[in-house]
Amino acid sequence: MIELFAATGILIVAAITPGPNNVFVMTAAIQGGVLHAFRTMSAIIVGSLILLVLVRLGLDSVSQHVPLFTSTVTLFGSIYLGWMGCVLIKPRLKPAKSLVSGPHKSYLGLSLFQLLNPKGWVLVSVFLAASEQAQLTVLVTILIVVTFGCLSVWALAGLALSRLYETSRGRLWIDRLMGTALIIFSVLLAMQSVFHS
Repeated sequence: MIELFAATGILIVAAITPGPNNVFVMTAAIQGGVLHAFRTMSAIIVGSLILLVLVRLGLDSVSQHVPLFTSTVTLFGSIYLGWMGCVLIKPRLKPAKSLVSGPHKSYLGLSLFQLLNPKGWVLVSVFLAASEQAQLTVLVTILIVVTFGCLSVWALAGLALSRLYETSRGRLWIDRLMGTALIIFSVLLAMQSVFHS
């Protein structure tokens, strides 16, 4: 039981601290309000649950047998993040019917990003290792509650900024700020891929 509390604490710290998912949720709340934020949060949670099941089935051990697995996942994750950041900064880069149609518009893209996020793989692996005696239903419940609660904080911050977003100047600067944050995260992920390959 103590191990489960410790694992939950790790999950809370990781989910509440700044990262791509937080930026996605905050941007969705700023641009589209509560419904867009909730949709974005649910996509992130669905992707995280898929990742939890994959790690529980042992897919994370692939990285031990295939050295390029982690660096490849990291590289694709960084490319995806960088593209989404560029779309926010320069909306004209967005194809009309692209899968990557903005941080709060592509449900599938956001869900799949969780599988390309090396931080997610490590976090879920640690979470499962620290609570290996717990049933999967308990772990799923904890993951949903913690992720939803932490992302809600970022959604509320986005809603607080939404009035500023109503002005064209405010919209421009908020989109640039969020886009720049995603590009910075993408560069950090790419560097991680290079130094750990």
